[in-house]
Amino acid sequence: MNRLQIMFDRISGLRGLALLAMLAAGCDGTTGDDAGSGPGSRDGSPAAKAGATEDPSANAEGSTAEAEPEMIGPPEPEFIPIDRLVITGATVLSGFQKNADDVWAATALQDTTVVIESGEVVRLVASSSFQIGLGDVVVTGRDRFVIAAPFIVGARSEGEEASRWMEGGRLVDAALAGIGGVVLPEGLVDGPAGRCILDRIANFEIPAATPIGVDADGLRSFEDLMVVGTDSLPGDALERSIRERIAAGMDPLRIIADLTTGAAAAAGRPDLGGVEVGSRSRLLVLDGDPTRDPTLLTRPHAMTFGDRVMRRAEIEVLRDASDRGRDMRTSIMQLTPEGIDTADIRRWYTSTQAQVFAGIAAGGAEGDLGFSGLTGQPRFDRVEGRIRLEPPEGHPNLDLVYDGPPQSFVITTTSTDTGLAVDLVIEQGDPIEADSPGPASPPIVDLAIDLDLRRALFRAGEEIDLELQELVYGNGPIGLAPRRYRFTLIDSDACPPCFDGYDQTWRLEIIDPEQDPETAAAVAIVGFRDGRPSRARFDAGADAVWFDEHPAIGRPAID
Repeated sequence: MNRLQIMFDRISGLRGLALLAMLAAGCDGTTGDDAGSGPGSRDGSPAAKAGATEDPSANAEGSTAEAEPEMIGPPEPEFIPIDRLVITGATVLSGFQKNADDVWAATALQDTTVVIESGEVVRLVASSSFQIGLGDVVVTGRDRFVIAAPFIVGARSEGEEASRWMEGGRLVDAALAGIGGVVLPEGLVDGPAGRCILDRIANFEIPAATPIGVDADGLRSFEDLMVVGTDSLPGDALERSIRERIAAGMDPLRIIADLTTGAAAAAGRPDLGGVEVGSRSRLLVLDGDPTRDPTLLTRPHAMTFGDRVMRRAEIEVLRDASDRGRDMRTSIMQLTPEGIDTADIRRWYTSTQAQVFAGIAAGGAEGDLGFSGLTGQPRFDRVEGRIRLEPPEGHPNLDLVYDGPPQSFVITTTSTDTGLAVDLVIEQGDPIEADSPGPASPPIVDLAIDLDLRRALFRAGEEIDLELQELVYGNGPIGLAPRRYRFTLIDSDACPPCFDGYDQTWRLEIIDPEQDPETAAAVAIVGFRDGRPSRARFDAGADAVWFDEHPAIGRPAID
């Protein structure tokens, strides 16, 4: 498989993260017609309904036969999925308020079960009187505390600091530290970047803190509330701010109230600041009492996302992945293709669930690119090369060096009248020369590179249908396979979230002619800026994979 395909093998190690590790109950598929069957009826047949007049014991002649004794056994088990999340037996801190003496107090419900459906708290019930359903997703709350996830203020005005908060990776880091929402200027959240992030959160693509837009007047009401900057990880910054307030003598209950009930009310979203019937807060399950140690908010045992939950094991794995992503960004920024001036280099990050796991850099004249790429855990490979649309006669259209598992190799391909001539040297192997019949254009090696190489084709804005060969490697024999790339321009008014403001947005269908010559095996959305590919969303199974240009001039990065 090529580098684009290899992404999906490489992210298999991430598949246990975030949303695939977050559990959800099933949905009730009962239709209105099914609901018409009477009690005890499973098929809704006329004889089973009220008002049926036939005697089921009558024989064919119309006489009544002696009824056979009915054998009654245990009822057949019926599994009825229930779309709800249940936190059992916890101490629920439902809200905070000042008493008549101007002293902060918490409303605490002991040994309580919280029932969540479609992201809303629908029941708070004594655990002793609650029965768990077969379809319930259960979090054990015994000896634990449940509280609404805190809000923080990210920035009080638009600018570079606020924009940095809108990077998906930073909001994921915030969620992994127990933060439910980040208050930001309204214009930023209502803009293209905010709509993109909110769409990804709503579709459970990324487990991120929700950006909450507040107008200028509203932001002034947050003057006494906690502001967390972007100079360190959100959880570290929040814990540091909490400890500073404790050291200054602030009541821990006041600190928690400011972060939950008070912040949600100031943002105009009181339903996000408490734990009561009708609230839509993200909830934290904590191993200790936050009224004694408010820093526990940054180390949750579990955190809800709608009617899904992420437990500590998933949180820790995602934190590790986020750390690797930051290291990967640094490595990608150091990629320098051989012979390319640094000023001419363009870079793209590849990410899934907001975690960067690969990247590539390229530069050169139109139709002639030098490139360098790398992939992190679990493969740790590198690729270097040059790809050309119209090389001098007899010269390769692709030179590529791959260093990584399962075997390193060097390959060149050269156009011929019948396809591509291939020269291949596999690590510790003899040189191989072969012909690959089919299209003679440079083979597919990486989606960002392949599109940038052919960017002139997209200027006319007309449908594009390309027949190409794809370099396949990574999990088996190295070779070339036929592919068809079909591009259809998307109307600017119908652009999906995360592609607002692009010069052109295309729907790409990738077809494997050997499997099905008409049906797309994969689909991507590709955005062009300044005539070149800048962003793509590639749907691959459960998780979308993105490539995104960096630096993201004029817009936040997708990662």
